[in-house]
Amino acid sequence: MDLFNALKGPSIASFALASLLFSTASLAEDCGVAAPAPPPQPEGPGLQVNDTCAFPPPVLETANVTFPSANGFDNEAVRFPDMQAWISFAEAIQPIVGIGGYTFVGWPTQHQAYSKPVVSKEKMTLLESTKNLTTRFSPKPPLQQLLRGQHMQQLKSKGPAAEAEGGPDCGMGNREITHLNPTLASFLRKENLWNRVGIKAYTAAGKKIIMPQGAVEIKTNWVNVGSAGAPGYITMQDGSGNTWKLIAMHVITKQLPNWTWATFEHKDNTCYGKFLNPRDNFGFPSGATVPSPALQSVFSHYGVDTSVADNYRLIGAQTDFTDDTGRPIILGNSVTEAGFQTTSSCITCHGRASVTSSGSPGLSVFNPQGQSFNGPLQAGWYFGTNGVQNNFTTDFMWSMTFCAAADASSNSGCQ
Repeated sequence: MDLFNALKGPSIASFALASLLFSTASLAEDCGVAAPAPPPQPEGPGLQVNDTCAFPPPVLETANVTFPSANGFDNEAVRFPDMQAWISFAEAIQPIVGIGGYTFVGWPTQHQAYSKPVVSKEKMTLLESTKNLTTRFSPKPPLQQLLRGQHMQQLKSKGPAAEAEGGPDCGMGNREITHLNPTLASFLRKENLWNRVGIKAYTAAGKKIIMPQGAVEIKTNWVNVGSAGAPGYITMQDGSGNTWKLIAMHVITKQLPNWTWATFEHKDNTCYGKFLNPRDNFGFPSGATVPSPALQSVFSHYGVDTSVADNYRLIGAQTDFTDDTGRPIILGNSVTEAGFQTTSSCITCHGRASVTSSGSPGLSVFNPQGQSFNGPLQAGWYFGTNGVQNNFTTDFMWSMTFCAAADASSNSGCQ
């Protein structure tokens, strides 16, 4: 049994849910788009009048849930992104039968996906991939925050006009780990896109980097609580016996050409809801404190432990750069995007993920002010004034941009 087939979801089952209603009248109140705009915050500028929070399109018809979502072609990610986000969350934390842990933890880490193979055969069995999960579990300092820290230091060195940081520690001292599902990891290996030499050859041949249908990448943020318990949290143990609690999760799935984007937080996070109000029309609609019957059905289908899963909240789901009036859609996590949540756009930020003709990182993650890019992608990011393409997109995957090994004999610099 290969890893792809081993991790496919259960047999398809469908059931009808109540109609999902969307109120455009509440948009300005919830997302801060009504003038005057909120003042700048220590962790990032306030929302501007031309911004809007991520939200699903207005729909009135019944939502039909079909399992599995991420690896199938019959998903409804366009019409019901919040529903799809919660299904992807449940799929990720589904227990691995007979092994323990959570499904996504058994997937290759970005270090494994972008390093030379450690086994002679290309396809590993489920057991080979997931054994010793505790030993392998080792979150590292968040790369995104390390890059922003360097950027902010450069700003500060230029004088007092540079943005000052402060306020609560939204990041909560978290560590991060990224996993790629077997569909994605196998494709990178097959196309030799796990190393920069292979990436250079791929783009030089005129091939456009496009990930396969069903690809999933999950970034998670954890806090080490040592020997203490963490009731109400999804937890993992590392090889040293430390307990880690999950405080945030990004899930991106290749269900649409530009992927689907969803971000989750634990409800007790320091900055949960402080700068962006959550937008969820499926799991916890209208600020509900208990999961909807529809979400309860999803959790039941995947055998999820609701004593912990019920404490996580969807901040928002995103499928486009702007809303239908051209306003940039804002979506970010108070942990992962600490310091720039109110300018963050998952899809725009990842749309800048790119490499040069040599296979090295292309565009920067942050704008000159240390904030996120949002709104439509710009041709000038990729093409010079002479029309020559200087930067080649990696299909929204920063992991390829930063984590690819130097060559086929090397290992990834990312952990």
